[in-house]
Amino acid sequence: MKANPEQIVNRLTNGAKGFSAALLFGPDQGLLSETVARSIAAIAGEPADPFLIAEVTPAQLKGDEALLSDELSALPMVGTRKIIVIRRATDAIVKIVEAALAIPDAPNFLLIEAGELPPRSKLRKAFEDAKNAIAAGCYADGRQNLEQIVRHIMDLRGVSIGPEAVQELLSRLGNDRMISRGVIEKLALYAGERGEIGVDEVIAVVGNNAALSIDNVIFDTADGDTCAADQALARALADGVAPVQILRALQTHFQRLHMVAGELQQGTSFDAAIGRLRPPIFFKVKSRFQRQCHQWTVDQLTAAMSLLLEAERQCKQTGAPMAAICQRSVLRLVAAARKGVGRRA
Repeated sequence: MKANPEQIVNRLTNGAKGFSAALLFGPDQGLLSETVARSIAAIAGEPADPFLIAEVTPAQLKGDEALLSDELSALPMVGTRKIIVIRRATDAIVKIVEAALAIPDAPNFLLIEAGELPPRSKLRKAFEDAKNAIAAGCYADGRQNLEQIVRHIMDLRGVSIGPEAVQELLSRLGNDRMISRGVIEKLALYAGERGEIGVDEVIAVVGNNAALSIDNVIFDTADGDTCAADQALARALADGVAPVQILRALQTHFQRLHMVAGELQQGTSFDAAIGRLRPPIFFKVKSRFQRQCHQWTVDQLTAAMSLLLEAERQCKQTGAPMAAICQRSVLRLVAAARKGVGRRA
């Protein structure tokens, strides 16, 4: 059946019966990531109980077609239900997924994350036709949805925000859920419990949305997510962010990764290593930053920084189109990141 991402989280939170699988797809990487995280929390708790989560890759399924059905049917060691997560799925695993969806009253839950899938996608059709499963598209938030998110976060923090400030804030938010939510939460934290937010506070804290869109370029690139990084770069350039500004932001990110990865290599704990970073890592992307530290080797990070410095030099001296140089650099970094996915798994 079809539904929206919020309905998936609500069903899991309320323990809905007869609901054993969900497919999340679409172009909004922020909404995808957020819904996956909330779905995992609904079953495995927050912080998540590692015994209640099983990450399975499409490559593993191709090597063992019975793996998914076995995971869905296995009784968890603790708790009442386990969640099996498959990321970056495609139609290539549809036969294996169809067999898993046919398991009657599976004790565990299957969550699949995919990128953009066309209406004729076999994976989408399998979930849309199944009575025990949901397919939900993750698309850019409309203005009404964003306003609901603003009100919800401010209410949770006990912060009041006037109508004019809400409209000013909405005008400065982009279309990506993860960026938008992060900006709104920063604003709420700035105001403090029982604080008040006016137009001046919005302008002072949020600033220009174009700069905020750089965050997505940085993290999608270091993740090795080709589609998401390309889309994030296109949005940032459309928002008026200069290519050199993006390259410098990437340099800073990879320098921070290099510093932490180097300390991890010497036996320092992750929390101790990132504790030395200034400014500190925003808590919402801490786990993502940690994955990237294990995904990239120190030598790869050194090479990445050299690549970015050379790209900035080309932008300033060669006269070549700066946007093209920036895009080429992002794609080369994404390719390098994807080589490290195996180490992260």
